[in-house]
Amino acid sequence: MKSSRLLLEELAVRFEVEIDVFICSASFEERCLSIPRHLNRKLVRRALIAENENHLGLHAGNGSRLMDMFEGRAEHVWLDTTNPLKTADSLQLALRRCAEERVRHILVDITTFTHEGMLILFGLLRERFREARITYLYAGASEYSVGDVEENKWLSKGIGEIRSVLGYSGRFLPSQKLHLVVMVGFEHERVGELIRQYEPSYISLGYGESTEPGAEKHHPVNMHGFEQVKAIYPQAEDFVFYCYDPFKTKEIVRQQAGRHQNTNVVIATFNTKISTLGAALAALEDDSIQICYAQALVYNYAAYSLPGDKVYLVDML
Repeated sequence: MKSSRLLLEELAVRFEVEIDVFICSASFEERCLSIPRHLNRKLVRRALIAENENHLGLHAGNGSRLMDMFEGRAEHVWLDTTNPLKTADSLQLALRRCAEERVRHILVDITTFTHEGMLILFGLLRERFREARITYLYAGASEYSVGDVEENKWLSKGIGEIRSVLGYSGRFLPSQKLHLVVMVGFEHERVGELIRQYEPSYISLGYGESTEPGAEKHHPVNMHGFEQVKAIYPQAEDFVFYCYDPFKTKEIVRQQAGRHQNTNVVIATFNTKISTLGAALAALEDDSIQICYAQALVYNYAAYSLPGDKVYLVDML
């Protein structure tokens, strides 16, 4: 298992052999096209194009564009951000059809899946394709909340339903206190609301660190969000995780989750998809950990992100 980084323009050279299954998600973000555009798509035997059916009108035809890229070798997989059971069932059915043929290598573009959708997919892939090589790809952004000054940047606001993610429900004992572990990103307003709703006995606030070239531009915004939450909950314990190394983050999350014995542990991920993979690995190895998903009420559709020129790879061998 390893993680690495390369330029998007190097993707076609990196993957020069047949790709049995390619999975990606259509979105309102232009970044949903970044990785498919740079792959040698002729090497993809089968593509699964996930798309949230309840957000279809926001995607500006990106789902159809992705389908057209694979010239009849793609299948639309319909998800729903309000119905995780439908999401899981649709993914399960599509993966079952893929498994009817020999699958040795799967590429998964996690860039624009929701955190919940990605976590469900990650669990299903680990369960169904134990012998396959699975590579997760994430296209970086050159800017988030485009054009806004540092202190006003935002990706989403408000919290609707809070639910445990399917496959990551943990073990809960009503007699035990709650330890809430939050991996903070830009969305400090949503983090504060999550804490208010849970009213945990213990709070751990994680700050995402990165040594990746180019990622340092996001650090001030991340730190601003972290400090805003910390100012309201000064009693919270601090920890640092890695934005682009899920294997290091897995160990850090497991260690932080164990800081308070005999507690119910809930993890909320508000940082990168790659760091969320680290939380998933921790929860799948320790079934006392639950991962929750706090559904956003509003997204910054008009100015969410600008595509960057780098892609991050996580190989699960």
